Amino acid sequence: MKAISADEDSLKLHMVLLELEDVEKQIRGLMDQQAQLQKRRTVLETSRASAYTCKVSTQHGISTPSPSTPCVSLCMDRAPRTFPGVVSFTPAPTHLGPWVNQQRRHGLDPR
Repeated sequence: MKAISADEDSLKLHMVLLELEDVEKQIRGLMDQQAQLQKRRTVLETSRASAYTCKVSTQHGISTPSPSTPCVSLCMDRAPRTFPGVVSFTPAPTHLGPWVNQQRRHGLDPR
């Protein structure tokens, strides 16, 4: 009776090994498929990003807004003013700007 049991165990072991080998083949196939899909995803994401960049760069040259571009009013009566209309610049007392050197060269110095 033990001989039959040992033969059954050997047969079961052989069946398990065959099944294990089959599962490992499936895993390798799935890993290959996963690698191919990841490459395709990378290619598609890269082309999608470059298409978006191309779309954005071409929109800068268009004078009329596209439907995806928000319309911003540039009318002065509606837009809040955040800076004075005329910017004045007063140099520091010790600053001799290029206009001083230019006046001296042309003999316009008041001295």
